[in-house]
Amino acid sequence: MLAVKIDNLNIFLKRNADFALAGNRDTRQLIGFLLVYWLAWTITVAILSESIVLDSVEQVIWSQTWQWGYYKHPPLPSILMAGLNWLLNGPSIGLTIFAAQGCTVIALIYVWRLARKMLPLHLAITAVLLTSLIGYHNYKPTSFDHNTVSLPFSAAVLYYFYRAIHEPQRILNWLTLGLVAGLAMLTKYSALLVIAGPFVYLIWQNIWSNPFIIRGLFISASIFTLVLFPHVLWLSHHNWLPFSYFYGELNLLNSRFDILGRFFIGQMLPFLPFFIGFFWIRKLSVKQSMPTEVLYINHRDSDWRFLMATLITPNLLALLPTLLNGSFLSRDWVSAFFLPSGILIVKCFFDKYNHQRILANTRHIVWSCQITILLLFAIGKIIYPKVAGLDVRTNFPGKLLAERVSEIWQQHQGQPLNIVIADTWLAGNLLLHTRPEPTALLNNDLSISTWLTQQDLKNCGAMVLTTIETRDSSNYSEVFNHAMAAGSFSLLWGNLPHDYAWAILSPESDAKNCRLNHG
Repeated sequence: MLAVKIDNLNIFLKRNADFALAGNRDTRQLIGFLLVYWLAWTITVAILSESIVLDSVEQVIWSQTWQWGYYKHPPLPSILMAGLNWLLNGPSIGLTIFAAQGCTVIALIYVWRLARKMLPLHLAITAVLLTSLIGYHNYKPTSFDHNTVSLPFSAAVLYYFYRAIHEPQRILNWLTLGLVAGLAMLTKYSALLVIAGPFVYLIWQNIWSNPFIIRGLFISASIFTLVLFPHVLWLSHHNWLPFSYFYGELNLLNSRFDILGRFFIGQMLPFLPFFIGFFWIRKLSVKQSMPTEVLYINHRDSDWRFLMATLITPNLLALLPTLLNGSFLSRDWVSAFFLPSGILIVKCFFDKYNHQRILANTRHIVWSCQITILLLFAIGKIIYPKVAGLDVRTNFPGKLLAERVSEIWQQHQGQPLNIVIADTWLAGNLLLHTRPEPTALLNNDLSISTWLTQQDLKNCGAMVLTTIETRDSSNYSEVFNHAMAAGSFSLLWGNLPHDYAWAILSPESDAKNCRLNHG
């Protein structure tokens, strides 16, 4: 009898040792996948692109003018980019893509950590790989914007909320939850909808009255408030600018059917690789055939409810304004709301399959899909427009523009270029390629360029740059009338020349030293 027990123990230890070894190997392969993915996107886009998309250009401007808020959004993405610029001598195209795709990688790491709480090892990795196929987690994060930067913080909120409600007596969980929730709100206000999901779960599970949870929620709320406090002060001092902007965006259209139709059709492309991957993984895999002692049997209905609540709640809340009054809804605004999708799909459909076979098939399919997505993006968004001579964002001659502007400025002024008056696109491309970077006055509007004052213009002077078509608009006509020099030039963008008007404002005669010190 003792010999039988020893043999059984040896078999058990051997099986678990093999499983642990496989787990280490599988985890290393997951890390390798994330690193290769990160580098492949960064290098490909950095080498092929001549410029970056508009939202990324906007971050180039905002990160150079550090604030506790901006007229559109809260400040955290710009703060993070400012830190990267300082560390890695930015801004640059490569650094922007590196930062954007880094957000995806960090988000997937948190998805991995959450999946490990709910699933066995092989299925957890499967869930992460499947999640990576959603377009919001691969080709969309070529833009370093608030939607992209919200991914890791939203994923962190879900993970730490899950930990906190399952270990409510541990104060550190609640402290961390309050911190990441506050940082998520400093990234994008829609993070409030992500935070709402776990609260729906608390009510659904009827655990909100647990004394430890009540204490924990109070701790998290306190940290959350402290993190947000500087931004709230900024908002109060600047007439709550982002909310005025947001209200204007909400009312761009007034047809519910038109908005909802555009929204749901717009979701088809980001989710196409996800559903293709799911279909082929399931088709190529076989039902569970592992020994009964290592079968994973899922009795945790609470996990299923957590995933459903955190997936459905923010999406329904995002749709609510459109359903009620026809407010505008962009498909990209919900990009961080689908992070639980891969875990939920795996939990619902893959539990009874051979876990190792599921993971092996997932690796092959996900690698194939990711390579295809990268190639299609590079060809369709960068290479083909360049060869065809199309004037798209990725082949804008930003470097030539910056060189031409610097040349004109040096011909007329003997001092450094400290201020550029231009729209976001032109100003951002100038800052991207000019060293030292000037400061941008966007659209000649001090109300949205809160980092500058009228006195700065008097002390520093400015270079005005706009298109020929907008030269006589209300934003620019006055500065052209008061310029000490003005002119125009053309740049070839695609196969067509584009004309730009410029003007130079000299510092006033009684000007003080320019505080910007870009020289």
